[in-house]
Amino acid sequence: MSRAGMPESHSTYQHCDAPPANPESALMGRADEDFAGGQDDFVMVSSAKLRALHAQLETEIASRQDAERALEQKTADATVAVEEAWELSRAHAWELHYQKLAVEEQRDQAEREIDRLRDEVMALELAREQGSSAIYPSATEHADPSATEAVIPLPERRNSRGPHARDGSIAEPQKSSRAPPGRVVEKILLMRCAPGGPPGHGPDASELEFFVKWKGLAHEHCEWVTHTALEGDPSAKQRVRRFLQVYELPGSRGVELVPDEPVAHELPEAHGSRGASLPSSGGLKRLSLTRLRGLSNTASRSNAA
Repeated sequence: MSRAGMPESHSTYQHCDAPPANPESALMGRADEDFAGGQDDFVMVSSAKLRALHAQLETEIASRQDAERALEQKTADATVAVEEAWELSRAHAWELHYQKLAVEEQRDQAEREIDRLRDEVMALELAREQGSSAIYPSATEHADPSATEAVIPLPERRNSRGPHARDGSIAEPQKSSRAPPGRVVEKILLMRCAPGGPPGHGPDASELEFFVKWKGLAHEHCEWVTHTALEGDPSAKQRVRRFLQVYELPGSRGVELVPDEPVAHELPEAHGSRGASLPSSGGLKRLSLTRLRGLSNTASRSNAA
């Protein structure tokens, strides 16, 4: 058929592209085009999400780095604070150490002063024993003027000591109203019944004598002092009451001494040798009362100086 005798539609078709030889191939090509377009859209969406995730990750990394820097700053500040506190504590420790050294130095000075005063007291005591009556006044000056003093020769008054021992006579201890002036009772070592007391079932507290150690003097200067003499000193009065409470002897209630009282039996054992060691010529031999460490006061022994 000639080209002039064809219908108009057919002539129009002649001017278009030639149709595909296989329709399935045309459909497959169209599907490929659609898939390619969808794939491009998916790639664009995925790229946007990745960019968003990347930005979020960078934000988190930046915030974590800021937190780490803040933590490092806090750690550095804490370290500086600890070092400053340590330096202050060391300075305070050294200050306390210096204060301790100063206190120890003051204590040593006080002990040296006490030793010096004690040496002076001992020197005065030695001077008194050598016959210096101007240093320590006689105890009879403070005795009761209405009481009569019984003067006993020294050989008959064996285990008696006191300010009158140097002149060969001694005043009756019951006549003394108070302890010698200038002396303070440090402690009471022993207790005994006053010699020459009235007969009866037993002595009361007012007829007792106490073996007293004076403060600042050695044990060799201990003396027997009556209960009446110690009652005149308030501090000694309290010591007497505490001593009597230990042996269950109330101060002035007249309780009899129990025959099995340990002090009554241990006293001759501890101090019985003092009288036997006195010379028969009437002079006074100097003795020292010694107590060994670890033993009681009742186990003391009198040794010749």
